[in-house]
Amino acid sequence: MISILGDIQQKELLRLETELQEEKDREKEELAKQQSKFDEGYKEGFFDAVITTNLTYMNDDVKSREYLFIADMGKFLATIIDFLNHDASMSTVNMPTDKIHEIVDKYNKGLIAPELYE
Repeated sequence: MISILGDIQQKELLRLETELQEEKDREKEELAKQQSKFDEGYKEGFFDAVITTNLTYMNDDVKSREYLFIADMGKFLATIIDFLNHDASMSTVNMPTDKIHEIVDKYNKGLIAPELYE
């Protein structure tokens, strides 16, 4: 009786393992399709760059794209955590939006050398 149950459990585990592997393979194929769409869009000039943060996982293949720039959010996140740990008001946290707009304006006016951001 026990060996029959063991065989059934083993077969079920193998079935589940196969299903999981098939799902992983489908996800990899879908990711490859999405990445190739971005690559095509970049080559056709639909965009110059993609800017993302380091707050989400990206595999090395994605990180290697020449049009991808990763913004390090560690310092900003540390500031938020520090404010929370000290029960301080978040209203004084220097939100990066204003700083980003300021840098973009300077870049658009030619006041910042493009090489600094390449």
